[in-house]
Amino acid sequence: MEINKYNNGKIYTIRSPNTDKYYIGSTCNTLTNRFMSHKSPSNKCESKEIIDLGEAYIELLENPHQVNPARGFVSSANQLPVDTTYPYYIGGHHDLYRGKMINRYLNQMSNITAADMQRLQTENYNLFAKTALPVLLKNIDASKLTPDRKSLV
Repeated sequence: MEINKYNNGKIYTIRSPNTDKYYIGSTCNTLTNRFMSHKSPSNKCESKEIIDLGEAYIELLENPHQVNPARGFVSSANQLPVDTTYPYYIGGHHDLYRGKMINRYLNQMSNITAADMQRLQTENYNLFAKTALPVLLKNIDASKLTPDRKSLV
């Protein structure tokens, strides 16, 4: 059983020299196997139209990556993995705040141990809550709060 089949994910495009149409997809299969599945008679997606034009080919596109970044580490916390210069659509929900906190901690750490990383993984400081709290407090009508609740504000 493969534990994380997405470790080898690839973004690819199918193009035909006979048209300006193209198809962009992602796969964990080899490009050859993925291309064959697009050629399948049961394939109902847009790629079949391109392949039917003849001489279509598949090519690997650049996956987002970093090699030896200047900040000294690569991190991932489900935040958007690319900036606005990346030319391909990256779908999904991307949490901005968790990645910012991890990067903040990693920037402050040195001689990091496995125990440090374990603590970092369970860190649950909520940067969004810190950012939103002043706005929420500013908009509370304290006159409508009980004395117990007022003591919390």
